[in-house]
Amino acid sequence: MSLRPARFSRRASALGSTRDNPERPSTEVVSVEAGRSASVGPAIRAAEATKVYGCGATAVRALDAVTLTLPAGELTGIMGPSGSGKSTLLHCLAGLDPLTSGEVFVGEVRLGSLDDDALTALRRERLGFVFQSFNLLPTLTASDNITLPARLAGSHPEPDWLRTVVEVTGLEDRLSHRPSELSGGEQQRVAVARALLASILGSRGWGEDEASS
Repeated sequence: MSLRPARFSRRASALGSTRDNPERPSTEVVSVEAGRSASVGPAIRAAEATKVYGCGATAVRALDAVTLTLPAGELTGIMGPSGSGKSTLLHCLAGLDPLTSGEVFVGEVRLGSLDDDALTALRRERLGFVFQSFNLLPTLTASDNITLPARLAGSHPEPDWLRTVVEVTGLEDRLSHRPSELSGGEQQRVAVARALLASILGSRGWGEDEASS
């Protein structure tokens, strides 16, 4: 098995609205064909997604009626300056943060219809995350951190897929090491491998907040 390379510059579109604050920095969503067969229907879509923090004169509208579709089988980058709503959008699309109004669908599942337990199960079984701080468990080895979501879901990753993900991320000789024994870059690659494996198991999507090289 292999992960085929992406083909870039497929499309770009404006994200959100700046009608309440025309000077607010804008964000772009850029999708890239990922070189694998797309499943039926979009991976994730949002309809009029709005997120407001606070209330009254101090309210901050982080997302303003955002409507977008993330096609299955593509890589999508969300780009923009600090304060433009990138992290908020990712968190809301992944069910980590509830919307003030609007809807988000993962496949055909409406996130707003799920209770906490169902939402936790969906995130664990169908989505993968790479957080800025990586969120690796310090007592587990790299290998155990990578396979943790699958084991929590009561499943076992296919050996071929697990081997492919480990090879792609260059972690073959670091699997027995704990996070404290890894460099920052190696910890990031463990987090990426964990997200990739969770995404493969769920055949849906994964999100990375503040990507770095």
